[in-house]
Amino acid sequence: METLCPRCGIRMDMIKETEIIANGERIIKYFYKCPACGVKLSHSHLTIKQDGTGVTITVARPVPAH
Repeated sequence: METLCPRCGIRMDMIKETEIIANGERIIKYFYKCPACGVKLSHSHLTIKQDGTGVTITVARPVPAH
């Protein structure tokens, strides 16, 4: 399924960014970006935390605006 830019109607690209926080926590952000006008639409965020007993992965999806 293609996601089209709400501003200009061009097919948007799926982009992934990873941040590493000082305590070792990782945040992975998925979003769509229009190659023509630069509009970004958030898709989902994953938070990965590791402690002495294991790994916790939290997935957050934005609530669509109506």
